[in-house]
Amino acid sequence: MDTLLCGGVYENSTTLMTGASGSGKTIAALHFIMEGAKRGEKSLLIEFEESPDQLYRNAKSFGWDLEKYVKNGLVKIVCHYPADLKAEQYLKVIQDMVLTNKIKRVVLDSISDFQRIYNERKFRAFVIDLNTFLRMSDVTSVLTNTTSQILEVTEIAETHLATTTDNIVILKYVELGGRMHRLISVLKQRGSKHEKDLMEFEVTTETGIEILGPFRDVENLMSGSARRTRRIGEEKAERDFIQEAVAGRI
Repeated sequence: MDTLLCGGVYENSTTLMTGASGSGKTIAALHFIMEGAKRGEKSLLIEFEESPDQLYRNAKSFGWDLEKYVKNGLVKIVCHYPADLKAEQYLKVIQDMVLTNKIKRVVLDSISDFQRIYNERKFRAFVIDLNTFLRMSDVTSVLTNTTSQILEVTEIAETHLATTTDNIVILKYVELGGRMHRLISVLKQRGSKHEKDLMEFEVTTETGIEILGPFRDVENLMSGSARRTRRIGEEKAERDFIQEAVAGRI
């Protein structure tokens, strides 16, 4: 998963994965869980938007047998909606499951569901307490966050979520050349240098998340108004063509 997220996830850290609905957050989170299970690491998946049966079906479409890992105890799934419990109760549920099952990876999909239900003070306290507990328990975690923007960059870097997590990974759509593309970017990686390129990725049934490589000769990707840049040679050729046309030689 380190490679998939361009270095945005490292051991014993909390990564905030943010993006619009459908941008690939849940698939990336499932990939993170499956990679851990394949290595024999016990994982906890806290899911609010899909049932276990839906998760099994989604995983199978990528060739992942999530149900097998749930049955053999390598993956635990919790689907209680935040409104079912108070913030401190939910934190206790997570703590008990992590300690009892010796969990090494945690995914919470998505943290924005807590934000909609709890007031700002309680939500901030929940995130801080959760992050502190996971670090002390030597757990690597991914928290997904759903934004309303599709083409615009979220202001996540200026929120308290940014200050309470180690890393921030942005998944977004960009329109380029009349087609929608998927972009992944590591906005922040605490205490370490990280990949600065804006990377294009695809979601495929063969590999799940597949990084295609960096966008090249493109600007304004993060603003939602991406356009291709022209090289000096291309600009000169266009000027020469116009001059020849004006002179009547074309």
